[in-house]
Parts: sequence; structure tokens; C-alpha cells
Amino acid sequence: MNYNLYKKYWFNNSLNEFEPWIFGVIILTIVLAIILFQSERNGSTYSLIASMPFKRSEVIKTKWLTGMLAITLPFIITFVVISVFYFINLKWMIEQPFSLILNWLFINIFTCIAIFSFIFFIETIMGQNISAAIVGSLILTAPSGCLSIINEFIITHIQNPLTYSLIIKEINTISQNILLYTSSKPTFKFDELVIGDNHIQQHYYIYYNYGLKIVVLLFLIGITYLLSIYCYNKNQFEMNGYLVLFKPFEYILKFGVAICLGLLCSAVLGVGYSDGSLLAMYSFLLIGSILGYLVTNKAINYFAK
Repeated sequence: MNYNLYKKYWFNNSLNEFEPWIFGVIILTIVLAIILFQSERNGSTYSLIASMPFKRSEVIKTKWLTGMLAITLPFIITFVVISVFYFINLKWMIEQPFSLILNWLFINIFTCIAIFSFIFFIETIMGQNISAAIVGSLILTAPSGCLSIINEFIITHIQNPLTYSLIIKEINTISQNILLYTSSKPTFKFDELVIGDNHIQQHYYIYYNYGLKIVVLLFLIGITYLLSIYCYNKNQFEMNGYLVLFKPFEYILKFGVAICLGLLCSAVLGVGYSDGSLLAMYSFLLIGSILGYLVTNKAINYFAK
């Protein structure tokens, strides 16, 4: 009977197992964004680019489409291969619809394109292409990381385990939902077969809120694409090499780094090495925030020379 459950879900499990390969694809996606802006951020070639008989909007659209196709084509090829395998082995696909493959395809393609499009947008507002990729990657993970650190503050402030466990559970749920890197990660469930006193279980994977995730990813792709065009049209190529090309983002970067570093110092030094002392936590929060602001400000001024 256990074998029957395995036969029912073997394709589902093989297809949706969240393997480390997705992180390799994400890293390649980020590298792709770096490469696409290599020429713009090279001081010896920006004047040539500025003199080309193309509108800036045409240049940036071409770059974005190039990146999107570079991401999409490998997934399409993989989709075709998996589809052929599916139909060749159709008699073994017990209760495993073809929609499993389509769901896998769309959620992974749109996740990678959304990450690429966001990093692409950050590239248009910073004058250092590698720094932009690093900052963009950190921005995508920072909210989830900050929420995890806030958990430590809650545990320290609220002594009732029942109260803080409920709050932390909600925070962890929010943290998982806003982390773009794992939006394509399915959730596993169990199917149970009861035979007398025996309970036989087999796990399988489903996507919670699949339609909502697709809509959010498409919205993020559309917004970052339009922002990329707008910001690139406003780029001053003579500022290439600057860390930040736009003053508003300079303030966002300074205070963002300050908050994140402050929370990190408070969690590591205040909680980890001071036995959860509130005075130590808030002291390291202040010290880390000031240090983060000063270091970021120094880096911005250094690259502006």
C-alpha cells in the first residue's frame, strides 16, 4: 500500500523537490544583470554609448528583454524535455495532471524574472554595477532578516511563552511570504492511508496561494521594468562610478544600512553575548545604527570623488 502512495506522488515529488539548483539559477540571474550594465558603468565607454543613435528607452528595453530571454529560454527547453518525459510515461502518471508541470514552469520563470528585474532596476540607480547587484540582493533579503531579529526583541520583552510564540508564528509567516528568493518553494503535505492499526504516510507538494503569487510577481516585474526605464532615462553618464546616482536613494541606502546593521549588532552582541539584557540590546542597536550610517556615508563620498 505504501508503494501505491509512492506511485501516486512520485512525479509530484521529483518535480517539486526544492533543491539547491534554484539558488544557482538566482546567482546566475544576478550575474546576468551585472554583465548587462558592465559597459554603462565603464568610464571609458559611457561617452560612446551616449553618442549612439538610439533612444535611451530603446537601449534599456533591449537590455531588459535580453535578460528576460536568457532566463526564459532554459526554462522553456526544460519544460519541453519534462513534457516529453511525462507523455512517454503517461501510464505511470497516476492522478498526476500535466498542470503540475505548467505550475512549476510559471512560478519558477516569474520568480527568476522578478529577481532579475528588481536587480536590473537597482542597477539603473547606482553607478557601480557590482555594488548595485550586492545592494539589490541584500534589499531582497533584508526585510525577512530584520523580522527574524525582531523575534529576539519580542522574546526578550515578553516573558509569557504562549503570547510571544503566537506573535512569532505570525511574524515567521509574514517573513516567508515576503522573501522573493523562496516564492517558488512549494509546501509539502502528507497523504495518509489507514490499514487497520497501521498509518502509512507519503508526502507531496502543493503551492499555497499560487494565483496570488503569480499576480504579485507579475506586478513586481511590471513596476520594476517601468522604474528601470524612467531611472535610466535620467542617468547622468558622467556620474558613472558614483555609488548612488540619485539623491533620494542615497538617504534610503544610508538609513536602510543603519537600521539593518543596528538590528544585527543588537541581536548578535546584545542577545547572544549579553544574556538578553535590554540595556545591552538597545545600546548595540544605537551603536550599530550609527556605525552603519557613517560607513555608508563614507562609501558614498569616496566613490563620488
